[in-house]
Amino acid sequence: GSHAGVHGPVDITSADRLARQLLSACRGGTLPLTVDLTRVTNLASAGVRALYQVREQLAVHKQKLTLVAAPGSSAGIVLRLVRLPHVAR
Repeated sequence: GSHAGVHGPVDITSADRLARQLLSACRGGTLPLTVDLTRVTNLASAGVRALYQVREQLAVHKQKLTLVAAPGSSAGIVLRLVRLPHVAR
């Protein structure tokens, strides 16, 4: 599969670009994708929507999205709140 690292804030200004980059990294959902969110400073609702969008596209091709976030971090807390499965690191 492919790996992508995300850093800084993921909000309304960067979410669409993030979704495009992630979809490109997993070849439109045809390859499993691991996204490292440990360096994300702020995961806003637009970012969550982008991650769901990528996950749905992967699901179409029966591929898996693995999200990695640091416990207690902004991204980790938000992922838990919105029930997006993730791996703590």
